[in-house]
Amino acid sequence: MNRNKVLEIIKNNHGIYFNQRQNLLTEDEQAELSEPLKTLITDGAVTFILNKYYPNYRSIGLVPKGQKETSEIIDLQHEIPINELRRLIPPKSDDPTYCDGYLITEETRHLFERTNHFEFDFENNEYYLFSTFDNTNDINPK
Repeated sequence: MNRNKVLEIIKNNHGIYFNQRQNLLTEDEQAELSEPLKTLITDGAVTFILNKYYPNYRSIGLVPKGQKETSEIIDLQHEIPINELRRLIPPKSDDPTYCDGYLITEETRHLFERTNHFEFDFENNEYYLFSTFDNTNDINPK
């Protein structure tokens, strides 16, 4: 089973518990799951916490200059290669998935422009990278 198929299953279910795999996958697919899961966690696409795999989503927070609060959150539609992201915007040691806000600068903007066709207006705004994991089903169980 490849990385993208595993990520799709996790996203479609807003996260899956470790023991839920039996209900969602065939025995053969379960046997092939270990490597894709490791890759997804290493890539920052998935968070494993409290015995559950959650999909991570990245977004850009827009803060108008002179203000302190985010006025708009823009979801990034395309995955950003984690190696490039870590090279350009190193995460804090206790925040490997970028949950804290990270300033996007003129020097780092090209990564977001290239992967998500995002247009920046640094004259009027500041931009921050955020990451969250989708725990929708934990908050609003089906």
